[in-house]
Amino acid sequence: MCEIPIDIDDTEVIVRAIFEPYHVKKGKLKLQALKSPADKDEVSVIRHSYMGTDFCKRKAKEIEAYGNIGKEKSQVKTYQGFAVLKALHIRSVGSDVTDSRDLFLGHADMHHGIVLEPNEPPESSQAMMLSERLRLLVDKAVFYSDPAPDADQWLGAKLNPQPT
Repeated sequence: MCEIPIDIDDTEVIVRAIFEPYHVKKGKLKLQALKSPADKDEVSVIRHSYMGTDFCKRKAKEIEAYGNIGKEKSQVKTYQGFAVLKALHIRSVGSDVTDSRDLFLGHADMHHGIVLEPNEPPESSQAMMLSERLRLLVDKAVFYSDPAPDADQWLGAKLNPQPT
């Protein structure tokens, strides 16, 4: 029987695995870190409050390995750490986070309520609204760079979101 409730409480800690070069530049989160792919409204995150840091790191390393199969060196993504938020932070900007355990237990998706077309111009009202929401989220997120990205376990500081 599953011990994780379907509903995500506002106090729950949510983490997003961060990869270079897509999500971070010079130690700072890019908007891309919390943006869903074109034609979708889902950003994969993990329910850290239930799964713990070591589980989150193992999943991030799996994502890194799986995502790099068959890629050229210029397209390789490298695990860097985690962006940490509370569910309340996500909801406070008009986005949401919902359980999506069909992928794996502890998986969730952040939804912004905005789906951009693949070639949507950045000055469109939808793109500007999403960019503003992403800016607010990046300001609320705490980025933890992994001091030992090749290790099997998390060896860095305790993952804590900003206070609400």
